[in-house]
Amino acid sequence: MARLVVIKGPNTGDIHFITLLSQKVGRLPSNDIVLEDRLASRNHAELERRGKDFFITDLDSYNGTFVNGTKIKEKKLNDKDEITIGKTTFRFEEEVADILVLDDSQPFVPPEGTIIKPVTDSFIAKSLHGLTPLPASPDAKKPPTFILDPHELQLDKKESAGEGKNFFFILYEIGRALLSTIELNHLLNLIVDLVLQVIKAERAFLLLLDKEKGELIPHVVRHSGLKPEEGGNITISKTIAKQVIKEKVSILTSDAKIDPRFKGGESIILYGIRSAMCVPLWNMDDVLGIIYVDSLISSNRFSNDDLELLTAIANQAAIGIQQARLKEKILKEAEFRKRLSQYHSPDIVDLIMKEIQEGISTSLDVQEKEVTILFSDIQGFTSISEKLSPADVANLLNDYFSLMTDIIFKHGGTLDKYIGDAIMAIFGAPFSHKDDAVRAVRAAVEMRKELNNLMSRKDTAIKFNIRIGINTGDVVAGNIGSLQRMEYTVLGDAVNTAARLETMSKPGQILIGEQTYKLTKDFFEIKPVGKWKVKGKEKEVMVYEVVG
Repeated sequence: MARLVVIKGPNTGDIHFITLLSQKVGRLPSNDIVLEDRLASRNHAELERRGKDFFITDLDSYNGTFVNGTKIKEKKLNDKDEITIGKTTFRFEEEVADILVLDDSQPFVPPEGTIIKPVTDSFIAKSLHGLTPLPASPDAKKPPTFILDPHELQLDKKESAGEGKNFFFILYEIGRALLSTIELNHLLNLIVDLVLQVIKAERAFLLLLDKEKGELIPHVVRHSGLKPEEGGNITISKTIAKQVIKEKVSILTSDAKIDPRFKGGESIILYGIRSAMCVPLWNMDDVLGIIYVDSLISSNRFSNDDLELLTAIANQAAIGIQQARLKEKILKEAEFRKRLSQYHSPDIVDLIMKEIQEGISTSLDVQEKEVTILFSDIQGFTSISEKLSPADVANLLNDYFSLMTDIIFKHGGTLDKYIGDAIMAIFGAPFSHKDDAVRAVRAAVEMRKELNNLMSRKDTAIKFNIRIGINTGDVVAGNIGSLQRMEYTVLGDAVNTAARLETMSKPGQILIGEQTYKLTKDFFEIKPVGKWKVKGKEKEVMVYEVVG
């Protein structure tokens, strides 16, 4: 699995596994990799997987993205390339040297003396049951930093009240730190950092459960400079991990290499592990993954108290992970809704979001359907733009496009695209109405009327008129494009005919095709123009004009 390793900067040592087709890097919490660095732009760069290759693209950042010291706009990445964004330098590793492997070739047989404790029986789980999650830090970008002395951890229930308070203070601090960040990858690394602060382990791994595939996916891998097993892999027992998840138990094995009580743990001995703990990331009935820690060089490293503490941390971590996932989902939905709102009316956006939330196929999927297409174009805009500065041209177009788009949305249409000074709109996709053709013509009539009102407030030198063409027919509608860029649009002969009608119309004229006429003749004053030869069609097309 490819990954980015932070080799220089505030979070040196962090590992970001590349598990998505696209992962964004930047200062905003909505990014997949968040950099708390003023030199990084809000949305700085994007890492994309295209087939077997990986590319890094700069998203017009202020300070630029550098690969091996050279500023780039887009570049294919090679193994060991160094990517610098602000104060942070990542090393791209296509073939990771220390891949975490879950091996089940040597099944784990719990030997005598192994502690296997249901998380519901944990002293900590009982003590924390029903507590409200701690509030996030006021400054979510700056998690609290603290150093905990492992020697102060006294978890035995027989210990003094003061020592017990010390333990709960640790949990409080851990909870506060975990809930201080909303970026999931940052949170997962923070969890492992905290584990290694309070538990004396040489290695710590965090794996999340992919419920669709039923697989554990490594997200954070930490080891204290120890060489991985031969072959470049770090191996842990898959049977232990599966048992922890399936039975919701915490497992501790100790002194596996020298203690005769553990002679049955062949898989532990095989990996050279002397002590190991594995606990579920568990919150009520939901298991999100596991935390696994071990020691290769020390015997009798972990105790029952350590298992209690790790179980408690995992419980706190699960709450933090669920909250981070929820916040990321909300941020992504908000960004998606914002993008949809640029092309669809609020009612249509609500329907699309409802489909997504219900997990059904969305109306944005490619499908064949009858729609009505509207094209409008500004007559003589080139000569007008020659009289204006670029800024004045942009302001004029913005006023015009805003007005026309509001009218399209008002009548339930979808903005397909702006083409220079032209507008393409669709009525009947992604959602159909019985009167889509009527809606399209009604929108066109209002566009013509409101344009006249807009022009009455403009100087004579920059006044203009528009031409409109409308046609109804069968099309292919849906998200169409490449993995790098998708857009909702319609394709088909009906679209081409609508575009031809617009180019043939005169300023202020609304021309419609025959099918549109049949569907709207009872609602508007329409007169026949005659049969016209349309470019790209062998037969002449009957054309009509909407008078009022």
